[in-house]
Amino acid sequence: MSELLYKCPTCSKALSIDRAGSGRMCKCTDCQSVIRIPEVGLEFKCFKCNHDLCAPTQLAGVTFSCPNCESEVSVPFIHIGPSINSERSSKNSVKVASKSDNSTGTKFRCPSCRRKLEVPADMAGQMITCPDCKNQIMTHSLSTQLPSSQAKVSLATDRPRKSNQKASPLMWIVIFALTALVVFWVQRLYRDLECQREHQNAQLPNGQVIKTNDEMIKELNTSIRNDQRKQSETEQIQQQEMEKQKQAQTALEEKQRAAQTCAETEFQKISFTPTIHLCNSLQARGVTAQVTGVHLQDIQNAYLERNWMKMLRFIMKENEFPQKEGFPAEEQIQNAIKAFAKKDFSLVLKPQFSLPADKKLICIFLDEDSFLILSDWVPPPDGVGLCHSWQPEHKEIFIFLCNSIAASTDLVSCIHGIYEKELTQLKEMKFLKKISENEYQMKTGSVWNKQRDTLIDLMSEY
Repeated sequence: MSELLYKCPTCSKALSIDRAGSGRMCKCTDCQSVIRIPEVGLEFKCFKCNHDLCAPTQLAGVTFSCPNCESEVSVPFIHIGPSINSERSSKNSVKVASKSDNSTGTKFRCPSCRRKLEVPADMAGQMITCPDCKNQIMTHSLSTQLPSSQAKVSLATDRPRKSNQKASPLMWIVIFALTALVVFWVQRLYRDLECQREHQNAQLPNGQVIKTNDEMIKELNTSIRNDQRKQSETEQIQQQEMEKQKQAQTALEEKQRAAQTCAETEFQKISFTPTIHLCNSLQARGVTAQVTGVHLQDIQNAYLERNWMKMLRFIMKENEFPQKEGFPAEEQIQNAIKAFAKKDFSLVLKPQFSLPADKKLICIFLDEDSFLILSDWVPPPDGVGLCHSWQPEHKEIFIFLCNSIAASTDLVSCIHGIYEKELTQLKEMKFLKKISENEYQMKTGSVWNKQRDTLIDLMSEY
């Protein structure tokens, strides 16, 4: 009994069952779905173990594994199974052909197992069964051949008869004209080749070879391509240079903005027009105070205009400020402003007045590190008034005219010493990181304001 090969329509699992089960219901071994076993449409044999197989017609061309030998077998597109009638009719008539066999039967090969077979002439074009693979095959039909004598006769009669007619004069004229035309074109082509060869070999007086039009066109195209390539490379280089210049310009602008911000911040830390407080006794004498110095008035005007560049040109040396336009580096700006903050200018009291022997002028300069100065005053260069040194880092100045040198000095020094001690403690706390920078700034400003208010109140007593 042959085995039926089929596939599960749900999971495409290859299955096999006995041929008697066709048309029944069963379950797939993989997906467990209920399927109907298809009907037998094609019968064939395994080419390796000769096991009987069958499959539905729609699975023609699909490859399965033989259930007997597990070798791969393809479902044929035609029915090649065994036939009982053909087996009986060709059982004794089909035989294996041999080289020494001189029979006149039809010889051919089995398309399945490639075995050489021979059948009688009367079985040409009929279905037979191969003795080896048991598959049904169709024998080859015999081609009718004519006897050799009959063939010779037919060949002889088919040959055209020779004509006894002679060629006409017109035909000879046409042949001669065509021949002359061919000779003319051949000679012309030869002359053109000779002229071209001579043209190529000809040289100009300075050693240059005369070139043909094709060569000149080729060189011209090459020159145009080279020019286009050079132009493209030049444009690319110019574009890269423009990008670099643009990036450099952007970086320079950012650097200039940062330098301008730095200059503005550093200039605001110092004073060009300090606040000067005079005691009542000096104000009663009509004394006024002002600061003077080289370019100080110009610097004050530039500060009011917020022209930081102009201020830098006044305070920096020419070798430190080499640029015609633009700000110098931030580090140079910081160093220049710090040096300018320590520069000595003149604090002048006018008009001229003489100090009694029991009186003395005392100055207190307020900044981050407020300090007391008890030094003597000297006449200014023009000889009018009294002069004392002043530095731009001092934003506020208090001037006292003390009656009793010892008592007044002790009082002012005592008040100044209290606040100075408090500022020193705050600096130590900041250094030890007991307070933050913001707390230090806030507390220092509070101490500075209290000292300022105390000094202003004290000036009414002198």
